[in-house]
Amino acid sequence: MIQGTVKLAAAAIGLVTLVLAACLGPSRGEPPTAPAGESVSAARLAGWLEGRGAGRWAKGIALVGTHPMVTTAQAGRVRVLAPVGGRSEPAAADSALVTWLYGALPRTTVVCVPLAAGSGAGDVARAVRLALSADPAVIVLRADLVLGAPAGESPALNEVLADCWRADSLALTVIGPSEQPPSLIGVLTVRVAETRESRQVEGGEPVELVLPRERLEGGALDPGGGNAARAGTGYLLLSLAAMPVEGSPALLERAARVGLTGPLRRWPGAGGSVFREVDVPAAFDPGRTWFDLGGKRFKWEERVGELDLSRMVPTPKGRNTVPDNARRVLTGPFGWVKVRWLAAVALLADARVMLFAPSKSQGVFSLEPGPRHVGDDPIKFLRGLLGTLTQPGSSPIFNVVAP
Repeated sequence: MIQGTVKLAAAAIGLVTLVLAACLGPSRGEPPTAPAGESVSAARLAGWLEGRGAGRWAKGIALVGTHPMVTTAQAGRVRVLAPVGGRSEPAAADSALVTWLYGALPRTTVVCVPLAAGSGAGDVARAVRLALSADPAVIVLRADLVLGAPAGESPALNEVLADCWRADSLALTVIGPSEQPPSLIGVLTVRVAETRESRQVEGGEPVELVLPRERLEGGALDPGGGNAARAGTGYLLLSLAAMPVEGSPALLERAARVGLTGPLRRWPGAGGSVFREVDVPAAFDPGRTWFDLGGKRFKWEERVGELDLSRMVPTPKGRNTVPDNARRVLTGPFGWVKVRWLAAVALLADARVMLFAPSKSQGVFSLEPGPRHVGDDPIKFLRGLLGTLTQPGSSPIFNVVAP
């Protein structure tokens, strides 16, 4: 009965917001996203971060499915836990990655959890939980461990991703130019690809995040051959660990800085899709950035309680029925919540924004599961993820998560 009431209320809210939005019209005076600044190559990244005092922000990182050979000098800051699922041997490529991370960002701790060859979803989940015990800011799930492991078909992976969100640890997967993104949600997925032939555009809905492969050339980690994802992993890990994130939901803040700040570009060809380029300088200095939420533009620092109804994102026309709302999650973000965190939620959850109504004390924010939600009960899983989100001190981001 309660759930039915919530669904009817959501439908009613959507109808009202459509009418209000039509009356108020779109907001005016919105400038385009601030242009991207200088790009930072992998060869320059460590020095660039050091010049911005990144060492004082540096947090621990974890790599699942990585088995380096640790030197005596590295032993104080690099830990390799016991392999999960059976025997595992150190790999030269893993050693090169960890050695670069160790040297590039002093004081950062690196935890590696090796996995035996052929490990299943249960072993991957156990390895992630072991990595979480070290309280990492970012945890890398090697792409080949999670590709082909759709949400819903691997309950153990679903549960451990919820654990990552609960621990405020950003799960990251980096894929190569031709790999398909994993079906898992709750993970920040970045593709490494050659982007020289793409062109910058002013608008469009990005379908993926892309780190330009050319930015990795000349660095200590060779992106050639099949190593593009590994080199991109090192670049992103270093950047994410050093971001000046403090006093906020760090998971959402890191995702927002990487996923909302870079320029939009379009692949060549008539049917080329739009992607967002990962731009580290913009991620470190996002103050002038305008970002998109459900087709409307918002300033970087805007909060739910600061906006009037002209900034509302209405439910798409014709999508306001009770059956439609039954396929969505309805939340009530508090007024102090930054709008960029809601955009980061939609990005990480691969969900479509179906309604955003700001209000001083509590707004309304509705999401519909996207195509990567392939389980039997995607609403339940998405609701569970959102329910884990808190600020430091365990204050929830949302007053309510329904149905």
